[in-house]
Amino acid sequence: MPSSARWLPRLVLPLMGGLGLVGCSDAASEGADTGSGVSSYGSGEESEQDSSTSEESEGDSSGYTDSDGSGGLDLPGEGCEQLCDPFDPMACAEGEKCMPAACEPASGNYDTHVCRPVWGDKQVDEACTSSGRDGYDDCAAGLVCWGTNGAGEGHCKALCGGSSESPSCEDERFCARFGVAKTPLCVSPCDPLSQDCELLAEACLPLSAAESFACLPGPIGGGSEYGEPCEFANACAPGHLCINGSRVPEPGCAETQKCCSPLCDLADPTSCPG
Repeated sequence: MPSSARWLPRLVLPLMGGLGLVGCSDAASEGADTGSGVSSYGSGEESEQDSSTSEESEGDSSGYTDSDGSGGLDLPGEGCEQLCDPFDPMACAEGEKCMPAACEPASGNYDTHVCRPVWGDKQVDEACTSSGRDGYDDCAAGLVCWGTNGAGEGHCKALCGGSSESPSCEDERFCARFGVAKTPLCVSPCDPLSQDCELLAEACLPLSAAESFACLPGPIGGGSEYGEPCEFANACAPGHLCINGSRVPEPGCAETQKCCSPLCDLADPTSCPG
């Protein structure tokens, strides 16, 4: 997992915890480490995120904007009777897979895991389509269509292997948990200064656990620039974070709840604006 020693936002890094690092204004970082060797991004009770303001981002979509749940697959719903453990490869019958779904009445959040039929064979990082929060997609068994847009289009990500206490991933990826259901997904480490994520739909963003940056769903339409207001963790342009507006010394930011501010290189003090 990459070190964060050189990577800090313009003023403070509120989405990461346990770092003891300072930004360009020498403000202390805030957040919480989830422990157990698993990073958590927007997992509600386990991590506190400065950039999660909507009901969706606080509990469901990991602090980033996601699909409205309408999805792009026209599939029948099946209820939530058959619950499952995403770490158990035998939790569902043959031809089914364990999927995150919204089962609590009117919650709109991925709050549990249920068995759903395998409807496709899309592989890791391939484009996929989701039906919304009822738990259907066209990814292969063991994969979830994640980071969907309003049309239900996203990319397949693998569920973590191993166990909840000792999760595992392949291809140098690491396990992070998302949403109220704490769905364990394998994500790719990245360099937030170079923004080296391979998928154009992803940006290098911080996880709440210490020293963790990962390729996560990026902003739609390019994202907001420095000093512009933002609402979600991924609402800013790549290389920027959505932080407390009072810490961004730009007109209007003190009056708004959050503003975009760039990451800076501690080896280059001139990399910070202003």
